[in-house]
Amino acid sequence: MTAYALALIMDRRLLIDLPTPCRLEETLEPNEVNWLFSNIASYYFRLTKYNFHIDYNDNLILEKNFLKFKRHKDVIIVRTGLNLIRHLTLNPEHHTKIKSLGYSVDTFNLENVFYDWYKKLFKFKAHLEPIYQNMLKISKPTNQTKLICAQIRVGGGFDSQFMHPKQVKLFWKQIRDKLIEQKDLDDFKLFITADKKFVIKEAVEEFGNDKVIGFKDRSFHISNVYNFLPFLKKNTCDKVGGLYLDFNMLGICDMGVISHSGFGLVGILNRENKLDLANFYVFTNPTEKKKRFVSNKNLSFHQFNTSLLYIQFNNLKDNIDYIIP
Repeated sequence: MTAYALALIMDRRLLIDLPTPCRLEETLEPNEVNWLFSNIASYYFRLTKYNFHIDYNDNLILEKNFLKFKRHKDVIIVRTGLNLIRHLTLNPEHHTKIKSLGYSVDTFNLENVFYDWYKKLFKFKAHLEPIYQNMLKISKPTNQTKLICAQIRVGGGFDSQFMHPKQVKLFWKQIRDKLIEQKDLDDFKLFITADKKFVIKEAVEEFGNDKVIGFKDRSFHISNVYNFLPFLKKNTCDKVGGLYLDFNMLGICDMGVISHSGFGLVGILNRENKLDLANFYVFTNPTEKKKRFVSNKNLSFHQFNTSLLYIQFNNLKDNIDYIIP
């Protein structure tokens, strides 16, 4: 999404080359915007290029006028794991362009544009769409059924974040105390997406097999290459497709509990009613994470707030007050 925002600002064409662990176009395909890298692959080697890598402690995004950025280069290769759309409004020289795109300075941010841009850029490959539609029917069998979602990132191993299994049990307590009992819910389903198989098993033990929807073969972290070594995993694209299915499910939840991770935070933003997030809680410690983003010290549940999307940027100079109220 950051690359798309930059493309709009710079009047450039967005292309996506995401080859691992499964080529993106094997699971998601272009919708309104044709971003296929294969369109230029045959002559890509002849094009002039500039590598633009934005890291967590990088101030580059704050200092550039992207209206005039590297115009002499055919291709700007953007690499970042950060949501930097809102940061582009910090440069007043971008404001006229942003308004010409149909946004105000206040609405050009991830939380406002994600749902619309996701639909514009992506749709499921044909083999995934009926699976998704079936998941919707299972999750909301009646118009009265409330869908509760739990996105739980345990981490560990090669993942820098780690949550103790005892902390997982706090998710079940939060669901019971804040989402089921206080809402007096009887007709509900609980959708689980997690990076460890034991989480789904535990959810079934807590709430019953008839209430829980979860897929153990989707329990992995996409950036951990050890999940995808060819001699261990032969269904990589199926696994990645399953993750995209889970991600889309988060956008239809009526309420939920999520870990402080991009998958969960952005997933619940992916909904038409962008303000319908009152019944979502994030397992986090905002004060501690401002100091060290990967910290899992003294976590508890906080009502979802868009400021949680930007805690990781606390090292960007002159930007703390703007991003975190």
